[in-house]
Amino acid sequence: MPRPARLERTISVIDRPERIGFDELWLVEDYFFMGAISAATAALSATERLPVGISIVSAMVRHPAVLAMEIAAIARVYPRYV
Repeated sequence: MPRPARLERTISVIDRPERIGFDELWLVEDYFFMGAISAATAALSATERLPVGISIVSAMVRHPAVLAMEIAAIARVYPRYV
């Protein structure tokens, strides 16, 4: 998937991998475009069946405890993927 310039673009293209039969969607954090947590949350809101994963985040920027809290919050909002 090409790098979106806005989070809204991520939401608008999520149906493509779902439509062509992908089994899952993995996102990376790109500090010049969007954060992985917000992108994953937006992607989950736009898909009906695709599990969404976050593949890489920087431990220098995100404390592991805070990252775990954020991912746990996403899992509570979207429990079908846990």
